[in-house]
Order: sequence, then structure tokens, then C-alpha cells
Amino acid sequence: MVRVFGWAAVLVGIIAMAGLARGLAPAERGIDVVLIRGEINERQKSELRSAMTGIASELENIELVKGTLERIDWVERIDVTLRWPSELLLEVVPETPIAYWNDLGFINQHGVSFASPYLTGFDLPHLHGPEDQIDLVMRTYQQVSQALGSHRIEVLRVLDRGSVEFELDNGWTVLLGSEDLSERLARALAVIQRIQNHNKGMDGLRIDARYPDGVAINGPLPTLDQMWSSNADITSGNTL
Repeated sequence: MVRVFGWAAVLVGIIAMAGLARGLAPAERGIDVVLIRGEINERQKSELRSAMTGIASELENIELVKGTLERIDWVERIDVTLRWPSELLLEVVPETPIAYWNDLGFINQHGVSFASPYLTGFDLPHLHGPEDQIDLVMRTYQQVSQALGSHRIEVLRVLDRGSVEFELDNGWTVLLGSEDLSERLARALAVIQRIQNHNKGMDGLRIDARYPDGVAINGPLPTLDQMWSSNADITSGNTL
């Protein structure tokens, strides 16, 4: 009996040493050090530490820590590593904004809205629309942006009934309505190009393309003859 007990003790010792070799800290030791890395500031690190106070006794549970912290809105992803004997490493990837959303938050590269009090001073387009139609707003923004080419959208709005309007970075406003967006956008862009070719200094221009076969323009404008003559392609001079 004594000999059997001795072998059992040896086996227990071998298992414990193998566990330590794999970097597993003894459960009773707990986590003594939490390291936070990533392109985040001290305020963000402080928020992460505060979020872990509720699970302070369970920090060895990597999935629990990861799930808890990734519920924070400005966090895109966190990689959690438990390092022997008692160190927890958090590698934080914050959300990257590509646009403002409804003046209350941001949209990331996946078209998902998020909030962050730590992001300021970004020169991003402002997108507005119903909260449950963010996918439609993003698709519309991408469609209009691709068609605009060198022109840059400052603000784009999709109203409740799907009506689209946007503002360029030069202060011009374009109204497209909710139907035949591609055709209306093409007509608006043709007019924008002709006006810019004639006079680039016009402010507060409003181009209404919500018509079946034309556009309406406010403000002091050059005559149609002047706009057509500024186009090098005379064969398309009578077509909007």
C-alpha cells in the first residue's frame, strides 16, 4: 500500500509540472498583472480595467474576459492571453470609423454603427437615416461616392420614404428623390461638371434632380449657351 501511494504521488507531481510547463497558473494563485496593449489611450485602458472589476475573481477564464470586454461599443476585437504564472495580456483593436452616423455615433468598415467618446476631430462624411436602415444608407453612400469620382460627399441623408439628398464639400446640395437614382444622379453630375467648367466660385448651389427628364437649379447661373460652350464634347451639348 505504501508503494502504490508513492507512485500516485509521483504521478500527481508529474501532472502538476506538465501543467506549469504549458503555462497554466495554479487556480488558487489568480491573476496578479494585467497588461493592455493596442492603439488606445489611457482613458480607454481605464474603462477596460473598470469593466473587469465585476469578473475580478474569474480572470483566468479567457473566453469570459474576451466576451465581457468586446461588448464595449468602441472595441472591435480583443485577443486575450494567459501567461504563466499570473499575467493576463490584452491586445486591443479599437473600432475604425469611416463615417459619422446621425450625429450620435460612427459607422465602421463593416457598415455597423458604434459609439465612442474617444473619437474626435475626424474629417469624415456625415450619414443620416432611419436607425433600422443603416445598410440602405451605406449602399446609397457607396453608389453616390463611386459616381462622384473626385467630388467628395460632406453629408448624405436618406429620409424616411427613401428620398436621397447630399451635400458636397464645396457647399452644393443635390436632391435625388427616391426613384431612378442612377439616372437622376447622372443628370446632376453632368450639370455639376458644366457649371464647374464655367465658374468654380459659385456658393450655395442647389441642384434638384427629382424630375423625370431634367434638373432645377437655384442661384445666379450662366446661360445654357455658356454652359454648353464650356463642354469640349459638342455632340453632347444638348443632353443632360
